[in-house]
Amino acid sequence: MGQKLHIKPELLRWARERAGLQSEELRKDFPKIAEWEMGEDAPSLKQLERFARKVHAPIGYLFLDSLPEEALPIQDFRTPGSRAKRHISVNARDMIYLCQRRQNWYHDYAVANALDKVTFAGQFTMQAKPDDAAQKLRALVKFSAHGEYFAKTKMEFLRFLREKMEEAGILVMISGIVGSNTHRPLDVGEFRGFALADDYAPLIFINGKDSEAGKIFTLAHELAHICLGETGISDAKPQDAPEQWCNAFAGEFLVPATALQENFQKETELDNEIERLSNLFKVSRTVVTRRLADMKLLPWEQGQPYMASQAQKDEEEAEREKNRKDSSIGGNYYNTLPVQISKRFLKALYASTLEGQTLYRDALRLVGTKKIETFNKIADEMKRVA
Repeated sequence: MGQKLHIKPELLRWARERAGLQSEELRKDFPKIAEWEMGEDAPSLKQLERFARKVHAPIGYLFLDSLPEEALPIQDFRTPGSRAKRHISVNARDMIYLCQRRQNWYHDYAVANALDKVTFAGQFTMQAKPDDAAQKLRALVKFSAHGEYFAKTKMEFLRFLREKMEEAGILVMISGIVGSNTHRPLDVGEFRGFALADDYAPLIFINGKDSEAGKIFTLAHELAHICLGETGISDAKPQDAPEQWCNAFAGEFLVPATALQENFQKETELDNEIERLSNLFKVSRTVVTRRLADMKLLPWEQGQPYMASQAQKDEEEAEREKNRKDSSIGGNYYNTLPVQISKRFLKALYASTLEGQTLYRDALRLVGTKKIETFNKIADEMKRVA
């Protein structure tokens, strides 16, 4: 065993709690973790390096004289039920930092290559009517032909919608893990997605662990934040004006009032009709019901059972369970990566690397792979399916 280090016990405890772990969960790998945290023993350099990797903390933090102050990378982000959440897990934090690094790279690439700004990013204020803004955005992203009607499944519609947003200039990233580390899953109970505003590189991240309907609504919700030029969510409280505006925008964007009026069959048994409309517009039953109630096509009290938080929770969990059992979910690494990282981003990164503007070392870090061969194979696969 190597020489023991002089590490402040409170730093070890901070790193463990930051990772959301209990001492008992680390005892197998670090039998003396309790003694380390009480100052009765200390780790060697090798033990500290292993500990830092286990808790996903920069090892330099553990040599500080006092606890580090880490600012939240973004103030808030969408959570199930629109709950406010200030403390975020190390996995969520690291995913946000990774997305910010990718966004910063793409911003510099866009400026260096004289690419146009994304015209609608930050071009609306909350004084604008969300329905009007949503209708304009449907046209801007060429989403006005009711593509939802032609998609057979929510997954197919999500792919269609994501591609439209990418064509319009938004980097859309959908993943259920941190980077390429399958041992670091993202918790959909903690967050569903976030938006990072930028004129050249607006970015939307969606938690891949969510239901397909949840991903679709979050994508539209975060699009609203891009339109407002906002990063993240303000408190994620339903009574907050930004949340209300973005939810109204997402509702009109996904379920336009005119289309809903044309398709609603009020004589049909309500449960069957809500299910039919949910399948037609590729959104959850909760979203359909809320739209019907907001438009006074359905009495609020009649739709309340479908909008109750438990009903929404049960619907989403049923869909997630279906996805977990579906063997087609996931797929080939080289096919799913453009979804996880953004096809638009990967194309730019590969071109920049080939031209010598970006070092392979930096490109590999941004993608999350260590081999140049893997990076090149990703590019070849993207060319094949383009």
